[in-house]
Amino acid sequence: MTPSPRPVSLQQLAATLAVAAFLAPESAQSAESELVANPSFESADAEGMVADDWSSREGIRVERLADGGRSGAAYVRFHDDDPAKGQMLESRRVPARPGGVYTASAWLRTADKCRPGVYVNFYDLHGVRVAHRYERLPACPVEDWQLVEVAETAPPEAWEVAMAVYAYSGDVGVFDADDASLTVEGGDEPGGAGLTRAEPGGKELYEIGGRREWFVDDFLVDGTSGSARRHLHHPQPQETVLTLDQPWEGDTSAYFALVEDGERILLYYRGQAGPGSAGQVCCLAESRDGIRFERVPTGLFEIEGAPDNNVVWKGVGAHNFTPFLDTRPGVPEDERFKAVGYSHRSSEAEGYRGRGLGVFGSPDGIRWR
Repeated sequence: MTPSPRPVSLQQLAATLAVAAFLAPESAQSAESELVANPSFESADAEGMVADDWSSREGIRVERLADGGRSGAAYVRFHDDDPAKGQMLESRRVPARPGGVYTASAWLRTADKCRPGVYVNFYDLHGVRVAHRYERLPACPVEDWQLVEVAETAPPEAWEVAMAVYAYSGDVGVFDADDASLTVEGGDEPGGAGLTRAEPGGKELYEIGGRREWFVDDFLVDGTSGSARRHLHHPQPQETVLTLDQPWEGDTSAYFALVEDGERILLYYRGQAGPGSAGQVCCLAESRDGIRFERVPTGLFEIEGAPDNNVVWKGVGAHNFTPFLDTRPGVPEDERFKAVGYSHRSSEAEGYRGRGLGVFGSPDGIRWR
């Protein structure tokens, strides 16, 4: 049984965040603190990434080699063979200190005439780049390692910062990069852009009682400072809970919605039993533990001439059929479950009029009207 969460006041939350920020090592950044997590590309355990804590975008090929870099075994090589494409290999973003002077650098080498660059990038609270500066390799070819360095002051709206190695479109050639670095001197406490910084003193409390809070936004956070930040949970791939291999399922299955009703966990999802909007269906599976799901044999609609299926609704409303449990006092028993679904077609034959969302009700989550 999951224990009930204790009531938390806004004042307690603000105090907790302030303590976490005080204890965090990033709250006292200096020019000697290296902000790049994997500066020499030695670590490469993450699947689908050139190296741990580095991200690339669609463009030319970048590979990690381990036959001897500038200071260790590893380095990265850019294969810029398409004048219409470029590439940016960027370090993991970290909280920015507005007003701080950031210095980004990397060691580059090339036997070609391309002139790659080093960037320092600043992003706002929404992940939009708001400022940057770069320096390029001054002359090529340079077969020996050469340091490229750039410095820039973080603007007031900066929320995160990263450094990057850049291959420019229209600038073809092969080049290597190693020993990247990003440091900061001075600046305000990070985490302030878009949020009021935590300040001491009395606060107006917002009582949440025993309600579970997900902190998907900043409504309940009075302020932050240091490296305290909101970090959303990242789902991790685990076991397969349901294989969508029935004739009315397949690669069109989407819009998965979970509803917890007592000991039942109901899983609704879209399927396709025929052509067009009229062939869309909403399917239902059930679990007692949230891991092992079984299809619910509803017998409500015929698919390929037989009612042996788990379809609870058929037609355009099944496109994004989204149910929920109405727990308000006094709700009629035959409307305990409610749902909304797409209703964009004007077809008398299908029973839909107008455009927008259709509204549905059900006593048990299976039979809908």
